[in-house]
Amino acid sequence: MLTAAITKRITAGIASSVLFAIFPNISALATPTTLIAQNIAQNYPLLAVGSTGSSVSQLQATLQLLGFYSGEVNGNYTVATQDAVAQFQAAAGISADGITGSSTWAKLLPAPGDVASISASPAPNSSEPVAEQVSEGPPGPPILRPDIEGPAVAQLQRELTTLGYYQGEIDGKYGESTQAAVKSFQSDSKLMVDAIVGPSTWDALTQALEKK
Repeated sequence: MLTAAITKRITAGIASSVLFAIFPNISALATPTTLIAQNIAQNYPLLAVGSTGSSVSQLQATLQLLGFYSGEVNGNYTVATQDAVAQFQAAAGISADGITGSSTWAKLLPAPGDVASISASPAPNSSEPVAEQVSEGPPGPPILRPDIEGPAVAQLQRELTTLGYYQGEIDGKYGESTQAAVKSFQSDSKLMVDAIVGPSTWDALTQALEKK
């Protein structure tokens, strides 16, 4: 099974994307592993209800990708955001106080070599297409659909660019050009052409990248 390797790759990509989005002045020559380890505790802000800004948006987007937050990514640390943080903290085995401090950032954005798969349980009545059904077992990579935004989409765009399917901007937005690239890749890979990036598509991407 490639799921664990895919989850590690996607989570590492999310960590790097979020880090550079919040700290654009960090040298591109430094490695993401070193940067994350050195900067999370001292540079990520302490967030709680009432906080606003891009850091809150990144927090919400990451929690959304992990399945803990279903609200709007609007940069406002609402009670709903606090509840999502508390649920993530409980799943990660740390104090579930709903306040995002250094220990929570470290669990959300672990160094690539220390990635731990933490995700919310799927909704009991979720209905995924059969081709992308998530099997029982350890949490897998995020399932992406058109109109979703966030670091995982940017990671998808980078991989599709490497494989020659996507020539657009790496903007983290699952728009029409990204959708077309995914469909083209799925067609070439003999997968269900539905533009939904689930385990089967992530597996195929991993195998294709290994052949590059």
